[in-house]
Amino acid sequence: MIIVVLISLAIHCAFYLIIFSRLALYQEDSKAETNKKSSIIICYKNEEEDINENLPLILQQSFEELILVDDNSTDNTLERLNTYDSKKVRILALQNTSAGKKKALAKGIQVADNDIILLTDADCRPASQYWSALMGYRDTPFVLGYGPMNKVKGIVGLFSRFETYITALQYLSYALIGIPYMGVGRNMRIDKETVVTNKDKVKGSNLASGDDDLMINTLANKDNTTICIHSDSFMYSNPKTTLKSFLNQKTRHISTSVYYRPIHQILLTLFSASQLIFFIGLILGLVLGTITFKIALLLLVTKWVIQQAINLPIMKKLKEEDLFWKFPILDVLFFVYLLVMPFYYFINKNNSRWS
Repeated sequence: MIIVVLISLAIHCAFYLIIFSRLALYQEDSKAETNKKSSIIICYKNEEEDINENLPLILQQSFEELILVDDNSTDNTLERLNTYDSKKVRILALQNTSAGKKKALAKGIQVADNDIILLTDADCRPASQYWSALMGYRDTPFVLGYGPMNKVKGIVGLFSRFETYITALQYLSYALIGIPYMGVGRNMRIDKETVVTNKDKVKGSNLASGDDDLMINTLANKDNTTICIHSDSFMYSNPKTTLKSFLNQKTRHISTSVYYRPIHQILLTLFSASQLIFFIGLILGLVLGTITFKIALLLLVTKWVIQQAINLPIMKKLKEEDLFWKFPILDVLFFVYLLVMPFYYFINKNNSRWS
């Protein structure tokens, strides 16, 4: 048992020391460009409560065109969007389309006038008025940004923030080592020509979800992708605060991962499996008496010291410093989450609604 625990520990720590350390050492370019012509696309689905709160902040950004796509909303979303109609703001109303954000986003990209397209969601709030300038400054077709969760009370909200951090830790680091595998639609820059020209190559066309990560997984590579983690470029949104809503959200996200390239599936599985096997092996070793309490504590402390040495500079860059002091309990909860999620996904895998 001790050998299994040691191997899983070595694999998990290797991810931090070899891959995630690239993000820890990354130096952000703080330059912003306000003269580049860009289109911002936001898709809406029954989001009337978020419009007046977040849209005025988007209007403070530098852009040539703002495209607001309403996807068959049944509330007053479209009516509220129409009040913002102007020379620089275009309202698209989709009707009788299939469920899913993917169709709405595709329509927005199709009608956009500019090659530089910035994506975010209806419930997102930019950290500053420089979001679009910072994300649009890079010259690569794809720019992956960070979309942190707002701080809220409750363990579910806290863990949702942590899971968001762990996800960003992976997709930002993988982009830096030249194998980008996903981005989040809350904060992303894409190139229209690249996306439209290669749209038939994107997998998972039958899925309602996966508009952002499958696009990156299929089209992004080491030469056309970079990241932006300047704090002024962040896009904040509220985390899920109930366990059911959080797990349903993760179910939709996981449903797209089976379409990832093999190298990405292998690495993501290896990262999660090493976390699972380490804790399961540690628990079984203690129960069976093959691992003493002192050895178990030593292995656990070793794991956390290595992880935290890499996490600290990254958490500072991503403005998630408070998670550092809560990491031990969150790391254990991450193990529980990885243990439970496959079973929950199997039971609820047909949940394909977007929100």
